[in-house]
Amino acid sequence: MDAKASFVLYEAKAKHLSDAGYKLALWEEGQEWYWAWKNKQEAIVSTGSTTGATKAFALVTALEQI
Repeated sequence: MDAKASFVLYEAKAKHLSDAGYKLALWEEGQEWYWAWKNKQEAIVSTGSTTGATKAFALVTALEQI
């Protein structure tokens, strides 16, 4: 899959999750990016981190993990 197709896919998934009430927290601590997905009830449903990556990479990884 080329980069443009991947972007469209991730954008659609992010919109779907947002419409379903999910929220993503994304933050950096030192060399690591962390994320946490929360549902409508603010309960954490998925978390993770990447080492030495960019914010964009962390966002894509978070979308792949949910």
